[in-house]
Amino acid sequence: MRICVIATIIASIVASSGVLSAAVEERLVPSVQAVTIGEHTVTITTLAVSPERLAKFPSTNAGDHSPTPKTSLTKRVVGNGCEVGCGGNNFCSNDLSLSPDPPLLADCQSLKAALEQLALSEITNTFPCNFPNSPTCPNFTVPPGFEQVYSLGTCAVGLINFNAPGGPDVAFCHYLMAGSLLSLYSTCITNLGFTGSICFSNSNNLGVNWGLEVRHV
Repeated sequence: MRICVIATIIASIVASSGVLSAAVEERLVPSVQAVTIGEHTVTITTLAVSPERLAKFPSTNAGDHSPTPKTSLTKRVVGNGCEVGCGGNNFCSNDLSLSPDPPLLADCQSLKAALEQLALSEITNTFPCNFPNSPTCPNFTVPPGFEQVYSLGTCAVGLINFNAPGGPDVAFCHYLMAGSLLSLYSTCITNLGFTGSICFSNSNNLGVNWGLEVRHV
């Protein structure tokens, strides 16, 4: 009987480790989809942000956990980044991409146009989402520790959720991403010669901590 119990325990441990391993692998595998918007094809990638990549950014609250631990029985907190924007906290860098080159301006202009068209296509018949560019109607949500990247040609714009696992999700709007893209490009890439640019949220009072970056793919 004791041998059977020990065997059962070992089998349970092996099965649990397999589940954990699968969960870790699932987190590390990016989700990629190609979306045709008018005459443009935009690639949308959702991926986990590695500690090595986090180290390239200035100090954030990435290591801070949400004050209230989240469980399967706890309603998730979602911070709406559309309502606050970046707040002008720009950071210029040459380390946001593996490429040594900046993205092409023409590609970023095309990506901006595609995102604007995507935002208009997502208007619903329900108030307040029946108005274009409504900050109360975010188009996508990024979980803590992840980034959602939109890319076209050499240009990529991505929303990074710096919150630690268990912290708030971050919701964002395609129109605001489009509206910030060329401003970020001009500030650091055109004017200062860097290869990438990122602005940070001023919305820590809402319990969210995120950044919007423009870089080479």
